[in-house]
Amino acid sequence: MSLQDLKDENKQSEGSPEMKMARRQRQRDLARGSVGKAMKDAQFLVVNPMHFAVALTYDPALAPAPVVLAKGRGETAMAMRELASEADLPVLQYPQLARALYFTTRANQMVREELYIAIASLVAFVMSLKRGDHPIMPRIEVPEELRFDSDGKLEKTA
Repeated sequence: MSLQDLKDENKQSEGSPEMKMARRQRQRDLARGSVGKAMKDAQFLVVNPMHFAVALTYDPALAPAPVVLAKGRGETAMAMRELASEADLPVLQYPQLARALYFTTRANQMVREELYIAIASLVAFVMSLKRGDHPIMPRIEVPEELRFDSDGKLEKTA
């Protein structure tokens, strides 16, 4: 097989690069539409660098605990990161916490009680950022029973 034959076969089996790019853009646009409203109300985003994103807010007048407004994985997570960037929201990289929130809560649900301390640290951090302070990123501990891998399985501890 020549190189051109290999390229043609690849295009037939997977689609042309232009078609793949257009398909990914449509997925991103759909993801942006579904989480766009939630991202407008979010105060910050907790992410696992690329794969997970969870938008949170805390308003004691609305709920006694922080609330997950939206969550996403893959293309949706990427769209959430883009929206957060456009809205100037803090994007906090805490992989363990992002996975714990993703796998233990639904959209418009308060975070689990076991995560209150971790989220409270982030809320305090974000509030001080908004005041114009330059705080140090807090160290976050996720309880062992809420440590998930990227497939949603509990991580085994030694």
